[in-house]
Order: sequence, then C-alpha cells, then structure tokens
Amino acid sequence: MAGSSNRKVNSLVGCIGIIAVVFTMLFSAYFLAGNMRHICCTHQRAESGCPICTQIEECQSIMQRTSAKVFTLVAFLNVVAAVKAVAIFSEIFINSTLVTQKVRIDR
Repeated sequence: MAGSSNRKVNSLVGCIGIIAVVFTMLFSAYFLAGNMRHICCTHQRAESGCPICTQIEECQSIMQRTSAKVFTLVAFLNVVAAVKAVAIFSEIFINSTLVTQKVRIDR
C-alpha cells in the first residue's frame, strides 16, 4: 500500500506543478497584454525604476524561459512517441509471421 500512496502523492505534486506553471504563464501573458501600451518617463525609470517596466521585463523573462522548456519537453515527447510507434510497427508487421501467429496450414 505504501507504493500506491506514494504514487498518489507524486501525481498530486505533479498536477500542482503543472497548474502553477500554467497559471504563471497565463498571468504573465495577461499582464503583458494589459500593459502593452505602457508609457513611462525615462527619467523616472533611470532614477528609481518604473515598477511596471520592471514587472514587464520579469514577465517577458518568465515567458521566454518557460516557453523554451515547454518546447523542449514537447519535442522530446514527440521523439519518444515516434520511437514507440516504430517499435510497435516493427513488432506487429515485420516480426509477424504465420508461425508466430500460430496459423495452421494443414486444413
């Protein structure tokens, strides 16, 4: 039973992680879209730093880092799926003979 509960905990942690990543991506995209036409004074930004410009830069950074990781994960999963499809194809169609299927020919 310990393996079953450990699997449930791992699934729960994975789901929470996925939800957090999706929420962060959506919030960053929403914030960037909402402040797309932000105009700040250059002297204010140079002196104390415009908080909106700082947040925009941080959201852009989050979007770039996360999208690169998601793209890498999707590409990896596509390669794994292609390898698995080739393995299944070769097992079913190439290695399948009348003897392996136990077909009787003496009828």
